[in-house]
Amino acid sequence: MKNENVRIAKMIQELREDSYEGIQKKYAPLFLDVIEENLKFEGELKECILDHNMLEDILLKKDAHFLTNEFGRSLLGFPEGFVVACMRLYKQFQKHFPYANVIDTTQKNKLYGKNYRSPRHYIWYMEEYAEARKLLRELILKFINALEIKAIPQRLVVIAENVSVHPDKFKLVITIYRGFKNDYPHIFESEFYSTPISEDGLNRIKENIQSLSIIFKWGNEIDYYFGEYIQDYTLEYSPQLTENFDGKDCFLKIVELPRRDLGLRFSHEIDDLPPLRNYYENYVSTNDSIFKNTNKESEIDDLPF
Repeated sequence: MKNENVRIAKMIQELREDSYEGIQKKYAPLFLDVIEENLKFEGELKECILDHNMLEDILLKKDAHFLTNEFGRSLLGFPEGFVVACMRLYKQFQKHFPYANVIDTTQKNKLYGKNYRSPRHYIWYMEEYAEARKLLRELILKFINALEIKAIPQRLVVIAENVSVHPDKFKLVITIYRGFKNDYPHIFESEFYSTPISEDGLNRIKENIQSLSIIFKWGNEIDYYFGEYIQDYTLEYSPQLTENFDGKDCFLKIVELPRRDLGLRFSHEIDDLPPLRNYYENYVSTNDSIFKNTNKESEIDDLPF
């Protein structure tokens, strides 16, 4: 571990001393500050490693709210040095590109706020920002590859329990946390039933959810159709859930979700917003990687943008 820390420190210093031009010269030290502070994390924070997508998220998302979905912590749940580095990067980017993190609500599909897995039509993804986007992504990938940074998948902590809501009436309540038990859970609950689900049944439900999260690569978001995925298996081990379930809708309803839209700005709310070209360069859903592979030797997924 000591040798690895020495290698990382040496590599970061070499990257700082490299020559950069234009926009990369301005942002190289800012990104390296964030990366260096991130790689200092210890203890239970040790596995909270930012990947290439998260480094770009810092540019667009005020107060880095994506961290609560990635790691179950708000920005203030991290060391002060990391918080300061993130805010310096965000503020510099906003100074250079004041409208880049505005969400274009002129898009026809209108998905920008209805579904917590929906794409975000940030103006940053428009063609007019293509050159700046390309240069910053090249910079990020250079650092990621040189330091051999790989994000560590965060486990899902699942709690399934019978909750008594009335004498002889129960509900199945499923609470799902990212990384550890925290203040940002996904909570689902069923209709009433009269016989508690057995401990074995509850354990099987938990195991099924954890397995499905790997199969469907839920990542930092529980799928919008989560209940449908687990329904057949869950009812197999807890038939009492059909007691007041008519089979028409999902047997689970969403009670609470982590806040995903804090700090967003929408184009229809900004009076002095410059005219939008309303053109996105090979737009794809931001559920996937937002990076184009600019390094042929990189292991980063190649998705068009």
